[in-house]
Amino acid sequence: MTWHTKYSIPEVGTTLPCHSFRPAEEAWKIKEASARMATEQLQHDHVLETSQEASWTASRFRISTEVYARS
Repeated sequence: MTWHTKYSIPEVGTTLPCHSFRPAEEAWKIKEASARMATEQLQHDHVLETSQEASWTASRFRISTEVYARS
């Protein structure tokens, strides 16, 4: 049995098929995945920033040891 229920939206004045509305559970999954991706991006940015700081510190150490070796 197939249902062809439609919902009327008075503000727009159009009728949309019911499958165009996402169920609450699906919307929750989308929000959860979006939050997870944002968290992963922040972690990636932090790792990148930390590795850049480590690289900068290492290059400063290398330069200072070269200057010391020349003295």
